[in-house]
Amino acid sequence: MMRKQKRIDPVMVEEAAAWSLRISDSDLNAEEELELSKWLKASPRHIEELLLTSALLSSADDLDAWQDISVEDLIARADTSVVPIGTKARGGQPSNENQQPARARKWVIGLGTAAAILIAVMTGWLTLAPEDALLPQSYTTEVGEQRSFTLADGSVIHINTRSELVVQYDDDARVIDLITGEALFQVAKDSERPFRVVAGDTVIEAIGTEFNVYRAPYGTKVTVIEGRVSVLSDDPPGGAVLPGASEFDGDQVNSILLNAGEEALANGGVVTMATADIARTTSWRRRVLVFRGDPLSAVAEEFNRYNRLQIIIDDPLLAAMPLKAVLNADNPQSLLDLLEGSRDIEVERRGDTEIIVRLKPSDAG
Repeated sequence: MMRKQKRIDPVMVEEAAAWSLRISDSDLNAEEELELSKWLKASPRHIEELLLTSALLSSADDLDAWQDISVEDLIARADTSVVPIGTKARGGQPSNENQQPARARKWVIGLGTAAAILIAVMTGWLTLAPEDALLPQSYTTEVGEQRSFTLADGSVIHINTRSELVVQYDDDARVIDLITGEALFQVAKDSERPFRVVAGDTVIEAIGTEFNVYRAPYGTKVTVIEGRVSVLSDDPPGGAVLPGASEFDGDQVNSILLNAGEEALANGGVVTMATADIARTTSWRRRVLVFRGDPLSAVAEEFNRYNRLQIIIDDPLLAAMPLKAVLNADNPQSLLDLLEGSRDIEVERRGDTEIIVRLKPSDAG
């Protein structure tokens, strides 16, 4: 039987490599050891990746990092091969450091340090239930940054630019607090612990599914890609206006059940439903922005999420102008080139961080 290939998380690999380098370069202080311990507790995959990257960097002849390596075997190998400098090796014989290249010695010691911390972390897991061992974890992305994380239960979170969320597991539920921004959730099934995303006054709940949540300026938008989710907005209904979301024209309620291919917008206790444009909603994963007649003000807001160069639409008529286009999120110049192609629009650059877009003055008078 062929073994299922594990999905590689490049962010996780980069973090593991960074920790391996820090371990090899110097002894970790108490604060760094605590930080490493928290990172390891975030996911069993972190343990595996740290040991694998340490093995790769150590250049040890007996470790083939391209094959499946048991975490237990790696810990055992590291534990038996680590000899503190200036002490005797196991068996009472003096250690023969000078016959081992300095770089290799450094990595053996580094791998042993990682193993020692890992053993302490894993020992804690043996005495605690997984949900008790996981403290709240905070994840953030900066302007233009996107990240992905695999959680302890196997669920995967993809976080879009300028976003922040906090993960908290307990006995009864897996809770994600989406403080700001946007994230796509691929939820591992667990019928005993529902998966909840809290976005302000809106709660999205699923057991095993895939869905996208965006805390937009006009409300919280929930799009279901696979499975089903429930959406609840617990603010008292107040007939809130939903600007910038004309596609949401269903009945106004405070809770709704969504199937794959459907989406909802929650705002001020009001939840409305529409048919989802899955390709458009998930295009941010490819750093592509899709506009289907969106007002130019909304287009500018989208570009401003991904770039330090901010586009300001300095005219209400121009702000309402509809735009259909597919553009690169990292290239605001593509939008400006499109606008500058019009004889009625002018673009003014103010330094490196701001661009003003306005209608040209009328020649009349």
